[in-house]
Amino acid sequence: MARKREEPRVLRMHGSRSPSARRRTPEAPRGRPEAPEWLSEEGAAEFERLCDRVEELGVLSPLDRMGLSILADSLVFYRKLRARLDREGLVVPGRQGGTKKHPASTTLDQTAKRVRGLLKEFGLLGPASRRGLLPPGPGGGEGGKGKKYFDH
Repeated sequence: MARKREEPRVLRMHGSRSPSARRRTPEAPRGRPEAPEWLSEEGAAEFERLCDRVEELGVLSPLDRMGLSILADSLVFYRKLRARLDREGLVVPGRQGGTKKHPASTTLDQTAKRVRGLLKEFGLLGPASRRGLLPPGPGGGEGGKGKKYFDH
């Protein structure tokens, strides 16, 4: 038996959005954000590289400044942690002899999760992460090939 469709008001009550509500999402203004002053030199360079990639996807907006800044800063931090672990190894001496996991490896894992989530948000993780980022027109977004499947 097919699952009963929820009414849009019920979906909204539960924090979900109906397909028709998703189509009415406002468009962000197009443009390139400026790197914030608090980013390191490495972070600012990474910020510019990320802006280039997102711009190629056709979805870059000045509103993306904070998200791209956090992503750029996190990527720089990830690389520094990775270099530290390469130098010092994945295990360190324990207090009572023996060895234990390097404390920086936990931070590296947490940073990798944050980076992965932000890359996905900007469509930079892989093909599946770009699925909802296509600009309106043929092949994607409103009016694309998938339109007939969502208009019920």
